Amino acid sequence: NGEQLSEFRVNSLTARHEGVPTVFLSGDEKLCVGAALVEPDIVTVVTHRGVGHSSVGLHPADTRQQIRDGVQRALAGVGNQPLQSMPDAFRLEIRYRNQLDAYSSSFYPGVSLADDVTIEFETKDWFEILRLLQFVK
Repeated sequence: NGEQLSEFRVNSLTARHEGVPTVFLSGDEKLCVGAALVEPDIVTVVTHRGVGHSSVGLHPADTRQQIRDGVQRALAGVGNQPLQSMPDAFRLEIRYRNQLDAYSSSFYPGVSLADDVTIEFETKDWFEILRLLQFVK
């Protein structure tokens, strides 16, 4: 639907589909910033950030304490915020590096080739997106 579909986003939408709010996330700085944009009530703890080909992280003891504190804050707010609604429909676009991978994936029911390296899929059912992600490369 016009946004990058990270592993976090797949899992948070799946939880939301089942009526479960995503209230806490710890990890990479960019992941936490992105999560807060799509899940405004989430509590995040940045444990490390990428710098060039490396990452800079907190000391493990500090990380554990910050995660404990963050989870405590997140759980204290559970039930106070309304669950965000699911989109009415979903449009998934997957761009491949290899033309053959896109072509092979285009045989999945409902998938079409947008160009030589891109497939498209539209549905109103979130679980159809999950099913597609299990079967295409």
